[in-house]
Amino acid sequence: MTLSVPQRQGIIVYFRNMRQVRQLRRFGTVHYVSSRMHYAVLYVNQDQVNQTVNRLKKQRFVRRIQLSVQHELRAALVDGEKDPLVPVTFWPTGQRGRNQ
Repeated sequence: MTLSVPQRQGIIVYFRNMRQVRQLRRFGTVHYVSSRMHYAVLYVNQDQVNQTVNRLKKQRFVRRIQLSVQHELRAALVDGEKDPLVPVTFWPTGQRGRNQ
């Protein structure tokens, strides 16, 4: 017997008031809630994402919905491949801002 882990996807839901966080529990697993920025991160099964987003759009307290792209990112680098993320420098060397 093998254990199969269902594929999950994150949905970021922006809401109007903190009171509605409890109502979000019936749509998926609430992973994180920001009381200052009024958003919550839900995790739902990959095959139920479209249904859940459609149900969330009908709720009056939902302001905006974003889908997480974390599942599309590579988890590890392939052997022999260089790091695709190049360090970014915001200022030329020696300059740290406009007050020098």
